Amino acid sequence: MIVKLNQLIEDNFDNPNFSSDLIYQELGMSRSQLYRLIKDEYQLSTSLYIRKIKIAKAKELLENSNLKISEISYKIGIDSPQNFTKYFTQEFGINPTEFRKNLPIKNKSFVEQSVDNEIVIKKKYALEKQRMLIYLGIIILTILLTSIGIYYWQNDRTSSINKATSTEFSEHSIAILPFKNLGDSLKSYFSEGVMEQIHSSLASLNDLKVISTTSSNKYLNTPKSIPQIAQELRVNYLLAGSVLQVGRNVRIKVDLISAKDQRVIWTKSFEGETKNIFTYMNIVSKEVAIELDQKLNRKVTDKFDKKPTISLAAYNDFLQGQQLLQSRIREKIKASLIKFENAIKFDPTFADAFTNIAVAYFLMGEDQYMDVESAYKMAEKNALKAINLDAENGRAYAVLGNLYKVQNKWEQAITTFQIALKFSPNDAQINYWYSLTVRSIGQMDEAIKYSTKAVSLDPLASNIYGGHIIGCAYAGRFDLAENAIKDGELIFNDAMLFHNAKAFYYITRHNYLAALKEFNICEKLNGKTPFNDSMIAFSEGKLGQTAPVNIYLKNFSQKPENYKYIAIIYAGLGNKKLCLKYLELASENNDSPNYLKTSPLFVFLHHEPRFKAILQKLGLLNSLFSTH
Repeated sequence: MIVKLNQLIEDNFDNPNFSSDLIYQELGMSRSQLYRLIKDEYQLSTSLYIRKIKIAKAKELLENSNLKISEISYKIGIDSPQNFTKYFTQEFGINPTEFRKNLPIKNKSFVEQSVDNEIVIKKKYALEKQRMLIYLGIIILTILLTSIGIYYWQNDRTSSINKATSTEFSEHSIAILPFKNLGDSLKSYFSEGVMEQIHSSLASLNDLKVISTTSSNKYLNTPKSIPQIAQELRVNYLLAGSVLQVGRNVRIKVDLISAKDQRVIWTKSFEGETKNIFTYMNIVSKEVAIELDQKLNRKVTDKFDKKPTISLAAYNDFLQGQQLLQSRIREKIKASLIKFENAIKFDPTFADAFTNIAVAYFLMGEDQYMDVESAYKMAEKNALKAINLDAENGRAYAVLGNLYKVQNKWEQAITTFQIALKFSPNDAQINYWYSLTVRSIGQMDEAIKYSTKAVSLDPLASNIYGGHIIGCAYAGRFDLAENAIKDGELIFNDAMLFHNAKAFYYITRHNYLAALKEFNICEKLNGKTPFNDSMIAFSEGKLGQTAPVNIYLKNFSQKPENYKYIAIIYAGLGNKKLCLKYLELASENNDSPNYLKTSPLFVFLHHEPRFKAILQKLGLLNSLFSTH
């Protein structure tokens, strides 16, 4: 049916009487039937799908004909050349004029390279399923073709890890401290938004280390001195500010401080109407970048000048939604969705609002606050919408990367995360998510490299710090794991995830008594959870304490969501047969234990054919995915 639809569209490109009604009549389908068919396959409306086919035809005509751009526009049934240029740029990341200019000077044309890429994909995926991937893939391909060699810091993995774990401060490094809200306490979200927007601009610079706001926010109203904060965050500069919003007016003051001598390098003040807030934030971002010796080319300057939204009302709802989303509490995530949807009503082109909707739905699915499949579909739909509006939206690509990861589409996940990191090199969360992805497939050096960078960008985030320790332990880099544990004892001693990481370190060293002690601390800090219960039972099983293990087994009902936990317990008992049984059941339910290929829990199964079959099903057996 899709093939017939495509042919019908192509046969009527220049038919002025061609309409959706003609499609329904020719296909013998109702409007709603066709809409559902396209929506289920490609997450596009009927009109957007027709436009996509038209733009693909336009690309062919640009490559293979001498028609003028305006002639091509009319030939494919788009009356306005301006709209054609807009749609083409959204689809391929380059306008038609530049696209045509680039064709003669390349060894291979853009179209030829796209075709080559599609041929490779076709070997792996059915024709109809691949079209949605190409929708994302064309954007990715364009970016990669124009940016070869920029993304990777070093070719040698070992040296990059050693460099990343150095304790030296980066000369060009900054933390943006929480801006003080001098106005209504109910509008604290606004001062946070000003801080976040400046952070977002600076974090897009490859050569500038910008500490995550997750870590810098911990210094709100701190009594610590500037040198103390800089030492803990390992930066040379701090940006501090205050915001007062009263009615339609706003007053902002910002200080750039050299931490070494506590010297204020410059002070900037802004007072005016709130509607001009974006202009002021852009000025601050540029001047900070220049002061820290960052080269601002035209592309970077344009990016700084780009406003997140055309509507201040949309921005206010967006900021309130962000504040709600940070909690990860079900009710607040749902409330955040309402705020983001309101923002889109004010500004349908607000890419970051769509991105945060995608994040919210991903969290709803990950935490099982709603049907997982439905949540992930909504997350994908909104992430793609954000990318369609802003082809350089790193966080939207990262959401897609996570979605591909949970679907065991490892190659797509890695490629998408690499693009996310290109646009958001200083996003600690994206660096961390990428490290977890490559850890899953066994690329341990790469995992350590990026978890190390994530820690350097967000040094006070217990989840990132703990994940880094676990990755080092899994890789056999016990020296790095031990140093991280030692350095983190004082800061993270009350953090459950830190003790969980220590427990896994002890498991890799076969010290199950110490691991059991740490898992018991986790229970005291965070209460009982199925995962922690299974890890306590695993450790007790390794210690030969079968009586309490049997009690744990009785407490786990034979429900699909418990299969992976039961498998972990049988792994502790060394029972290959039952461990494999529940791993197989878990994989059938698409709910296998994390890091199955690299986890020390299942090392005793590595030579078992049934275990290899599970890895094969999950796309992890002998998987060699390009990370360079």
